[in-house]
Amino acid sequence: MIICRNPSKILDSISRMQRDNARKELSEIYKGKLLEFSYPTAGNKDSKVVVVEFFDYAYGYCRKMEDDVKQLIADGTVKYVFRDLPVLGDNSLRAARAALAVHFIDSNKYLDFYDAALSYNGSLSDDAIYEIVKNIGIDSSNFDDSLSKNAGEIDVMIRKSSELANNLGINGIPVTVIGDNLFVGATGYAKLHSEINKLTN
Repeated sequence: MIICRNPSKILDSISRMQRDNARKELSEIYKGKLLEFSYPTAGNKDSKVVVVEFFDYAYGYCRKMEDDVKQLIADGTVKYVFRDLPVLGDNSLRAARAALAVHFIDSNKYLDFYDAALSYNGSLSDDAIYEIVKNIGIDSSNFDDSLSKNAGEIDVMIRKSSELANNLGINGIPVTVIGDNLFVGATGYAKLHSEINKLTN
């Protein structure tokens, strides 16, 4: 009788079960694609706890997460994977390609570019990109060579990130993936750190 009087509870329960099953299915199907370590990584390279971030350099909420991301990496408990997902036009795509070109030159410099680009006050024009590259200690001719030589692979990496984001149902950025959970928006350090602790304890 109680159940019959509360049909909405049945629907809520079914919906919750469907979401949980979909999450488990997505985790199994796409886990390998999320854990592609050919993409830029930082933090504890040996950690079994992996955090994956989909982001766009030109998006304000991605910029808001910069300090939180740096803190998560500095904690030394996770391997952090960066998936450039340019969705806001030419400046976004230019910055993503530049970041990956830097990655091919020196993977350790990628994080420097990430920090500098997200902190840059202004449009990420060609001149701005070259200024950032110079400031992080990359020779401009080496940068140009990397952009040209690795253009095909860079485009494939960006395309694969876009396809994966679509398959995961991501329709907003930034998105942080920890275990089977997706956190949409500028999720603060405390919440992300709490989720990481569940996997490390």
